[in-house]
Amino acid sequence: MSDDKVISMEDFKKTERELNNEAPPEEDFMGYTKVVVALSDGVVLTVVEQGVKDEHGEDEAISGIALDYEELLSVMEQLEMCKSNSHVVEDVMNLIDKVKPWSFSRIKSFEQCPKKFYHLKISKNYREPETDAMLYGTAVHLAAEEYIRDGTPVPEKYAYVKPVLDSLMRFEGEFLCEYEMGLTEDLEACGFKADDVWYRGIADLVILNREEKTAYVIDYKTSKNTRYADKGQLELMALATFKHFPEVETVKGGLLFVVCEELIKDEYKKEDAPKLWAKWLGDYKRMEKAFEADVWNAHQSGLCRRHCIVTECVHNGRN
Repeated sequence: MSDDKVISMEDFKKTERELNNEAPPEEDFMGYTKVVVALSDGVVLTVVEQGVKDEHGEDEAISGIALDYEELLSVMEQLEMCKSNSHVVEDVMNLIDKVKPWSFSRIKSFEQCPKKFYHLKISKNYREPETDAMLYGTAVHLAAEEYIRDGTPVPEKYAYVKPVLDSLMRFEGEFLCEYEMGLTEDLEACGFKADDVWYRGIADLVILNREEKTAYVIDYKTSKNTRYADKGQLELMALATFKHFPEVETVKGGLLFVVCEELIKDEYKKEDAPKLWAKWLGDYKRMEKAFEADVWNAHQSGLCRRHCIVTECVHNGRN
């Protein structure tokens, strides 16, 4: 699949002429789904939604031929003035809604730097390059999933993780690998890709013990140490688990660092969920206000100098 491509309104009008009133059919290819939305007479917006998820379960990108966020809003405003296209406005709104479901990674990315978040997640005019560490982490996650779920032998180069995984398999309960959880804005359980999904999270492993009304939520980490461990991820996954499994009263979460064989753990009670949600909703509201105002301020930090790919930022060390 080619890299993301955001076209201008001028190019978009050119697309109108080229398509000559014909909208291509939906088709699946290489794990991608082509979504075609007719905007007005002969104007067609083609969006390719990547079916592959990142490590936090987020859609990697809306790629292919697409409008950027501001242009899409402009098109919406024009369509809203045309009653004959009211059904199209709803279709475009659905596309925008696909950008908005939040997750732990989106919150942390926004908090780190709203400007970088905007360029990576909203306008999508930059894309993080795949690093060796990312590829390594993906491979280890896959090996762990296939070993626990299917009994597939762990590849020799990752054999060091097998004893840690074997210790997990001694727990009693139902093993759910790469378990996807979605929540609506009313904090009700829903499908990961439901139309009204508001929050998304994927647990690397859930061990569900219904008899003891307990769930173990595990997230694998391939960092060499626990220096940057953040239990907030466990907290959010615990809150989602309470919604998806109402019988669960206790969630025991763990960040399992498979390289250094350390476990950062915490325990969450269902009765504490309202208090925990209040904190996360506050974080979400700050991100929501940025969407509403379309203001994305840069947060200068030590990462700006060498580790940020948004080169147009004044704080970027490559300038």
